[in-house]
Amino acid sequence: MKKILATLVTAVVIAAGGMAVASAAESPKASTPPTAATAKPNAQKSTLGTNVRKFAFSTAAKTIGISPADLLKEMKGGHSIADVATAHKVDPQKVIDAIVSGADAKIQQAVTAGKISSTEGANLEKLVAKVTPKIVNATPKQLAHRKLIRGAIDVSAKTIGVTPQAIRQAIVSGQSVAQVATAHGVSPTTVVNALVSAGNARIDKAVANHHLSAARATKLKARLPKAAQRFVDFTANGAKQPAAAA
Repeated sequence: MKKILATLVTAVVIAAGGMAVASAAESPKASTPPTAATAKPNAQKSTLGTNVRKFAFSTAAKTIGISPADLLKEMKGGHSIADVATAHKVDPQKVIDAIVSGADAKIQQAVTAGKISSTEGANLEKLVAKVTPKIVNATPKQLAHRKLIRGAIDVSAKTIGVTPQAIRQAIVSGQSVAQVATAHGVSPTTVVNALVSAGNARIDKAVANHHLSAARATKLKARLPKAAQRFVDFTANGAKQPAAAA
């Protein structure tokens, strides 16, 4: 329950012309460091970034009438959940409705249990309705890109000493990660280096798990510094989408 709700609050939606944040709760200003009272909940939210996708994925598979493993297999060709549903003669909207209905039921349980207020519940339900179609219609490549962006935001926030929500709020308002870092007395270069370090660690792990060849890893590592710099300098007013530096 908490995992799904926390993830819904922090879900990020990358739009074609820039970055938009789907946030159900009011985020702190970019210039405001996290307080002791908010640090723990925000830390929990930042570590639960995959749970809403897992919930959507399992619910989608059940609605389509196949196993999660089969759904994943059919998506490997670059197909979205909506594509797979259509191939199985299931209306993609039925899948969206099932995910929304299931999430809303959990939200209402949380409201009834007093874990969140009715206002927070209503905001979360709006967020679910907005995010779910994007998840269902996104290709695996698009979902992976969004995951990388979330990871870059988390690393940047930790390096600067603010919450991921503060970073998202700043980007939506037109600021860059570099500006947020500078406002908090952190050199943007420090953030770039942290992103590169995190990216290298992920690449090394992929190689160790035989998910990536050594040759491919070398090429990706060579691209990391430039990608990280682009991410740190990106502003929502720019014409291009931010590069994922992970």
